[in-house]
Amino acid sequence: METLNLQTLVSETGQALMAAGASDYYQRIFKTLGKQLLAYARIHETDVFSIDFGLQFLEEHYHMSEKVAAKKWPVIYSRCINFLSDYQRTGHIVLCFGVTKKAYTVPEGFQESTDEYLDYRKKISISDKTNQLSLLYLERFFAFLDGEGIHSPGCITLQNVHRFLKYIGSMEKSSICANMRAVRYYLKYCYENSYMENELFSKIPNVHYNRQSRLPSSYTSDEVSTLLKSVDLGNPCGRRDYAIILLIARLGLRSSDVAGLRMSDIDWEKERLRIIQKKTGNPLELPLLEDVGEAIICYLKNREAPDRLEPCFYQAEAAIYRI
Repeated sequence: METLNLQTLVSETGQALMAAGASDYYQRIFKTLGKQLLAYARIHETDVFSIDFGLQFLEEHYHMSEKVAAKKWPVIYSRCINFLSDYQRTGHIVLCFGVTKKAYTVPEGFQESTDEYLDYRKKISISDKTNQLSLLYLERFFAFLDGEGIHSPGCITLQNVHRFLKYIGSMEKSSICANMRAVRYYLKYCYENSYMENELFSKIPNVHYNRQSRLPSSYTSDEVSTLLKSVDLGNPCGRRDYAIILLIARLGLRSSDVAGLRMSDIDWEKERLRIIQKKTGNPLELPLLEDVGEAIICYLKNREAPDRLEPCFYQAEAAIYRI
């Protein structure tokens, strides 16, 4: 892309943000920062943008280093500078945040293959939430292909995919990995189901992302005992918290599953607990241990006879709000 002067770059990047579906909030912040950047450029007698100049502006105008150290830095300012850099380099804007919520749209030429691909993923027990994310990544891929003049799976070439990888190159590594994984497996499905003649799956770079995460934190049995002893069982809030902690510590339930627990999930006669896990959508059956059951009963004694479909746990302030 040809080098644009700063005034034109700010103007066209703002238009590209609007076209990409950036939220009103993001557009307002970018408009304000753009005006400040132009004023800063006039003081320094330059009309050329570079990422280094943008970072210099953030440091001198917003004291970026100081605020980052104090953990008070508004990341959106850095993103605005990245928007300018991305548009200057590629002529496009890739949004993975600050997007106005809207229904995902699939171009007509890709609709049938995408619908069948997502149905296939549901059949192999991939959750709706994960499929929604895959659809978001594929929508981004389809939007890029539209700019390449590609309107159906059979016309996609390896060069198109390589250019898409370069197009999303400024995103976080985790986002690049997720986007490319969605693209690779969609194209694999298309080839295996005769939507494409050429096999691309094995030829597309498999982007690896090392989370470099720490070991998951855990509590010792002594720490759990100390926590349980600290709970005040003399009030309904304490009895509720005690039951919740036992469900998590003794049965290993996720917090989302505890929050979604209903009376119908508990089989008191057979001393079993049956739920559909919120994260995976898979069923789970666990024994209702004696101390866990007693803690739940102790909490429920303070409430009117609950309906079977009623949530087990409510907020302390008012009985009408579930946790």
